[in-house]
Amino acid sequence: MNKKFWDGLPADIRDQLSKAMKESTAFGNGQSAKENDDALEAIRKAGKTEIDTLTPEQDARCARRWSRSTRTSPAGSASP
Repeated sequence: MNKKFWDGLPADIRDQLSKAMKESTAFGNGQSAKENDDALEAIRKAGKTEIDTLTPEQDARCARRWSRSTRTSPAGSASP
């Protein structure tokens, strides 16, 4: 949906759509998090893979680098 179309919608419709988008995004993110947690638990239970966990400092550095790379890469070709 582009800005012109969005801005052309009545305010009450935009409010309803905004609420629906927030709710569906929260639901989808929750589902994805559960699937990721379940998959990680299955990997751990299998006992065939060593999992290294980043320290908070390493995680923050990785997030900063990822953020920079996605801002400077062409759309659709972001790389860490």
